[in-house]
Amino acid sequence: MISPRDTSGGSDPEWQKRWQLLGSVCAMTFAVVVVVMTSHKAWHWPLFLWGFAIGIAGLAVMETVFLVIIRNAEGATDEQRERLKRRQIIYVGEWLFIGAFAGALSAGLDAAWIDIVFAVGAAISLIAGVVAIITWKRRHPPAAEPPT
Repeated sequence: MISPRDTSGGSDPEWQKRWQLLGSVCAMTFAVVVVVMTSHKAWHWPLFLWGFAIGIAGLAVMETVFLVIIRNAEGATDEQRERLKRRQIIYVGEWLFIGAFAGALSAGLDAAWIDIVFAVGAAISLIAGVVAIITWKRRHPPAAEPPT
């Protein structure tokens, strides 16, 4: 189980770089705020909520995918399961942040095309990921249990 005090990350390079990822999220947040504040356009809540909703949808799909993967990781070692759980935290959180960033840019710049591009990109990447997992599952069926 992942402990809040567990800072080692084992051999997972993504978990070891989580502070760099957090720093980049902070820098992106600052950049979005600066762009929105200097655009002098009216804020449009529906555009923000649209982008944020896409981020929430991506978060939900990624959470479901990770739950399925973790549940079906029968031969995985404890270290591999911990790596999956750590990456779940990273990827699910990123979808939420990216949705908020896209929504904020779209709302602050009064540009619906940002949300449209984000929605199309999110749909393509999420569908491709789910299709890849389904294809992999079909090619690698679970081992049959020996008769008792």
